[in-house]
Amino acid sequence: PKLRHMFKYFTDISVYNERTKERFIRLDKENSKKISVNGCPRVLDFITNKKYYKKPRTILFLSFDIRRGITKIKKNKDLNFKLSFNRVVKILNELSDNKDLNIIVKYKHNSGDKINNQFSKNIKIFKTGSAEKFINQADIIIGHNSSATIEALVNGKHVMVPFFEKNLKLRKYLLNFNNDIVYTSGVKMRNKILNLTNKKVAFPINNKKYNKTIQYYLGDPKNIVEKYIKFLNN
Repeated sequence: PKLRHMFKYFTDISVYNERTKERFIRLDKENSKKISVNGCPRVLDFITNKKYYKKPRTILFLSFDIRRGITKIKKNKDLNFKLSFNRVVKILNELSDNKDLNIIVKYKHNSGDKINNQFSKNIKIFKTGSAEKFINQADIIIGHNSSATIEALVNGKHVMVPFFEKNLKLRKYLLNFNNDIVYTSGVKMRNKILNLTNKKVAFPINNKKYNKTIQYYLGDPKNIVEKYIKFLNN
């Protein structure tokens, strides 16, 4: 809101999704004449059209800040997703004894270094590099409130979102994920992983329910190159 006066300096504005367009128009009604919804060009780094079959072997955990997504107001100061984070760590440590699995943890550079001490020595931990490389190489991805988790859906991988909190009110602070990928039981998540790794499955996954989540945040990837060429030529 503090920067709403800046809109007058732009003649054309491109946004990822309808939600952002609506917000910009609320800030300045003149934006309705300037904005076009073109989707997120970054999705092209993740879209895989070639169908293939394999036994899932690589599990990627997109480590997350336990307060990510929770509105920063006084009454929420004690709210966090710590239980979900800790149970994922426990599950991965248990699975790390399986020599057929390749378990990777990717966390951001601004995360605490203590994370290294929480995981088994059989688990590879990476602090540097973009999530893109790891997502493209993984089969099963455990993520939370991050754009990388949405990008994993775009990539057609098996995505799992942990929500093991006893305080069910925290559910409203999760991103707009389809319920099919939100796990409220650590046992069910662990069993699902083991079931997937015991058989060949098809990649990339094409699920209309997941597409709703993708388009809600990143827009429609269809004809995205043509959309941006048109936008830039205007």
